[in-house]
Amino acid sequence: MHEKKLFDRVSFVYDIFMRVAGMYKETEVAELLSCEGHELVLDIGGGTGHYARYLSPFCKEMVVIDESDEMLSRLKSGGNIRPVCGNIFHNCYDDESFDIILLCDVLHHIENQVLLLNECRRLLKPGGNLLIYDFDYEKRMTKLIRAFESIFFSSQLLFFQKHTAIVEMLRKVGFFEIVTMKKSFYFITVWKK
Repeated sequence: MHEKKLFDRVSFVYDIFMRVAGMYKETEVAELLSCEGHELVLDIGGGTGHYARYLSPFCKEMVVIDESDEMLSRLKSGGNIRPVCGNIFHNCYDDESFDIILLCDVLHHIENQVLLLNECRRLLKPGGNLLIYDFDYEKRMTKLIRAFESIFFSSQLLFFQKHTAIVEMLRKVGFFEIVTMKKSFYFITVWKK
């Protein structure tokens, strides 16, 4: 029997909601990444492939890994976009396989964030970049986002952090900060392996 994943139940409205709420930040993400066209990019928790569709013209290949079949079904594979249904903690990728890894609106859904960041470090090539777009729990708007998300996902499955805590985790794992864009309630940051 197929196990229904958390995001399966919201997949049909996810992109619409994210666009209307202004939560997609593809322009800022692309600007901070400055892809040159040769990069192999892994989008962890990439769901419907919104960022993959936007970034695919600027890189060699986009791999979108997500546990939700329903979210991935919204992504049209082909060209240089490859959807993979699976769990990042149980993947088949070799060490140092990717030039760039994206965690866009993902980190706060992961309980063991240090384990995820260590896996990102393992998968990144030397000098590779990890981009994180997420929400700063110190901000009031993030607390509202958490309350809203807890309607769809159990609040026990939400792990929002303060930006400073995420920075500390990244440093402990061995990443080096390149650039951080802090906005009213969210941040986008790029760290190098």
